[in-house]
Amino acid sequence: MGLNDQVKNGGIGRGTRKFIFKDHVKYEHMTGKDAMIFRILPAFDPNNPDPGTSFVPFALPDGALTDWAMLVHINRFVGHGKGGYGSRKDLLSPKTFALTGTDVFCPLDQLFQTINTDPNTWSYLLEDVGEGKGKIRAAYGRTIPHLIANTWNLNQPTLGTQVGVFTKSSTDSLLDPKEGLVFQRNNIPEEVIQQNYLLQYAVGDLTDPNTGPALTCQKGEAQGEYSKYHVNLALDNTQQIVRRALDQAVMSQRQNMSTPAEFINIPTEEELVEELIILLNGRSPSGIHEHSLLKLAFPNFRIPDPPAALGGMSTVPSGFGAPPAGAPVAGAGVPVAGAGVPVGGGVPVGGVPGMPPVPQSTVAPVPINPAPAVTVPGAVTVPAAAPVVGVAPVVGVAPVVGVAPVVGVAPVAAPAVAPVTAPPLAAPTAGVAPAAPTAEATGVAANMAAAPAAAPAAPAAPGAPAAGVPGEPVGEGFNEADFMTKVEGLKTQAPQA
Repeated sequence: MGLNDQVKNGGIGRGTRKFIFKDHVKYEHMTGKDAMIFRILPAFDPNNPDPGTSFVPFALPDGALTDWAMLVHINRFVGHGKGGYGSRKDLLSPKTFALTGTDVFCPLDQLFQTINTDPNTWSYLLEDVGEGKGKIRAAYGRTIPHLIANTWNLNQPTLGTQVGVFTKSSTDSLLDPKEGLVFQRNNIPEEVIQQNYLLQYAVGDLTDPNTGPALTCQKGEAQGEYSKYHVNLALDNTQQIVRRALDQAVMSQRQNMSTPAEFINIPTEEELVEELIILLNGRSPSGIHEHSLLKLAFPNFRIPDPPAALGGMSTVPSGFGAPPAGAPVAGAGVPVAGAGVPVGGGVPVGGVPGMPPVPQSTVAPVPINPAPAVTVPGAVTVPAAAPVVGVAPVVGVAPVVGVAPVVGVAPVAAPAVAPVTAPPLAAPTAGVAPAAPTAEATGVAANMAAAPAAAPAAPAAPGAPAAGVPGEPVGEGFNEADFMTKVEGLKTQAPQA
């Protein structure tokens, strides 16, 4: 077969979701919002090879049903998503072909049982998500028997014979032993039944090509969206049963329900497991891959190892704590120009991979903005003055204690001389002038020593701060001009740095 034929027959493209039948089989799901009116076609007479005329009644004299239909066990809509290849598919159970009274291994049932052994992990596969039009069907479910039969749609007769697939509820409405339409009986004398056993059935011969009744399949309304489908006799406006004869062309298009291998794709156990590997290829809410589930369910089959999980985002605690162990370092990997590099260059934030950590400096950083002034209750706030440019700062000179700050005067740098420790000030005594600074004092202390002696201080009021204590406000007797003259003298005495 050439490429052209392969493309035509190979299902290339989006196409439609495949069912259980072979490619040449026409089929129809007996569902929809509108009622369907149809006929069910009869079984073949094994003694008559002509498909256009071969048929037998729907039941034998002993009550056994003939092969005008068959039950198939299907797990519908397996997989995730809303359709498309590898997304959702209907899977046929081997139980469909098991002989009566024999057990057969069904991978679909085995997987369902495995899911229920650990519902905390896998029960999400059995649950629908959402409601209404936005509802997403469960990814998996039970294997359910469905009736299939040759049907002819009276509303679309040109479509010919199709294999009708009935839902579980419509299957029950037909075949339930107590309430099914097929088994409903007429209350007629026994002698009449002996003349024609088919007269005991309320529907007569359901599949007779000449006199059989038409049926309807319609969804109920009792449960809204979740209402069930039911099959009933089709009635006309006069409440009479509708009957439509079948011609030989329609009869000849039937599938033989007694030989399902001719029109059904019968999967092996291995093929079903392979389908499940394709269809269940996600992860549980806890992050466990569904192939792990398949390994539990089918230990004797070759299941691929679950793929590695994608790297998750690192979890960082609130605040500025260190990231958890093993978390990726911010900025690691492929370097980006300018990324993670502090102003002025240096080592990228987070360090260089493979290099020892850079020791941190123990020197306190110089603040960009001036430090805020310390506020003392009752003191006059002195605004920060601009520094004098060009004067070297004095290193290591102890601050002079007891000198009140000067309002409005720019700070003056002291000469670069050896550090001198100012003598401790004597505690002020009521009525006694403070001791004059020693002759060794230099800088500001020396100039303050040259100032005229102050008058004796008055006795301090109880609870009041003593004179000379830092934070005391400047008195009104301060002479600014005299002080500035002394400051200028200090400038001329200071050696150049």
